[in-house]
Amino acid sequence: MNRQRLLVPIAWLARWLAATAVTAALGSLVQTQFNMNAIAALGAPVDMWTRVVVSVQDLTGFAPLWGVLVGISLLLAFAVAAGISRLKPDVAGWLYPIGGLAALLTLLGLLHGLLPMTPIAATRSLSGTLLMALPGLVGGWLFLYLKQPSAEQVQSTSS
Repeated sequence: MNRQRLLVPIAWLARWLAATAVTAALGSLVQTQFNMNAIAALGAPVDMWTRVVVSVQDLTGFAPLWGVLVGISLLLAFAVAAGISRLKPDVAGWLYPIGGLAALLTLLGLLHGLLPMTPIAATRSLSGTLLMALPGLVGGWLFLYLKQPSAEQVQSTSS
């Protein structure tokens, strides 16, 4: 097996991990701010420092578990996107971001359907659900962006 063939799955895995980490972190920040806004709506003071501290706590507490669920969802979505892009390469640029968004919408729908209570408070409203799913769009875009060869790679292969 040549070196290039060995690097392809490693590069794919690295791109998927990066997309998963960014998607989970953004989702964590969205739900944190929804929660902080709900607390402020009750009349409790929520200053910027509190928002920062709670955001960091959620990045270390909520984001890892959310990341596992997001990672599984993105893995499935990106596999489907890869299959479709082989058949329709002209739409490949949209498949991963749309797939990431669809993956998170599906995940949130499954969680709501399977659990007896609302799993993430931010998803009690349509706007919250959409804002929790939007990081999937970003993750899909990142996954696709990281696949693009750099200018140095293009130059080295053409010389």
